[in-house]
Amino acid sequence: MSGISCQCSICFCVYDLAEFRFMQCGHGLCVECTEGFKAPTCSSCRAERGTHVPHAVYVDLVEDTPTAEARRLTRDLANLRDDTSTDNYRNLAKRIRDPQHQSGLSVDDKERLFEAAKVLEKQIFPQMRKKEEYKARAQALQVEKDYLAKEADSLRKDLRELTVDRGRIQQLEQEKATLLQKYEDERKGKLTWRREYHELQETSAREKESLKGEWARAKSELQQSLDDQTKKTSLAVKKAKALGKENKRLLKRLEELQSQARTDEQDSGGDSLMVE
Repeated sequence: MSGISCQCSICFCVYDLAEFRFMQCGHGLCVECTEGFKAPTCSSCRAERGTHVPHAVYVDLVEDTPTAEARRLTRDLANLRDDTSTDNYRNLAKRIRDPQHQSGLSVDDKERLFEAAKVLEKQIFPQMRKKEEYKARAQALQVEKDYLAKEADSLRKDLRELTVDRGRIQQLEQEKATLLQKYEDERKGKLTWRREYHELQETSAREKESLKGEWARAKSELQQSLDDQTKKTSLAVKKAKALGKENKRLLKRLEELQSQARTDEQDSGGDSLMVE
């Protein structure tokens, strides 16, 4: 229990502060009304509730008397932790030496407070200064660590990119090997084609020469045949001419014979008449 009573603005019931939950605007409700309150705004100031989760508030009540202050100082000394800042130690020492806090205290309490202040100043403060130095060094190391972590992240990112690039390079190498193999196959095919082409050229040249020889022989034979045919034709023409002349001669002889036969017939007819 905190010792502080609060009244809920919805159910108007009074509860201890520990039974209240406070919203982002600073107003609070009892736990039951907080769980059942679904409105988007505060019931007191109408501020937007937003996404803030209502939370509890914890306070320590302070008794404003020298004895209570002494008890608090003693408790604060007992509650000092390793993470207490140097400023908090100085404030505590200042509070111990404050005459206002010493009024109403017994001599033994004052002696204990003074001894505590001396311990703070002579023993704890140097340690705290060293601690602050270590803390500063730790912060510097943390900054360097963060920087190195960023550098490591950057290097990891670069490594991932290099890994991707390496994969791409391997892919390109494979494509290059494929293209080189294809080029080699095409080159071999081209060489084979050239060899076959040269063989075809040589075969064609040989066949051409053979055809030329055959053509020359055929031409010679044809010319010889033409010459022979020409001679035969010339001879036949001569024979035809001779036959024509002979035919004319024979026709002429035939006509002479026919004429002579008619003459002979006439002569033989006249003789027969004379005989009669």
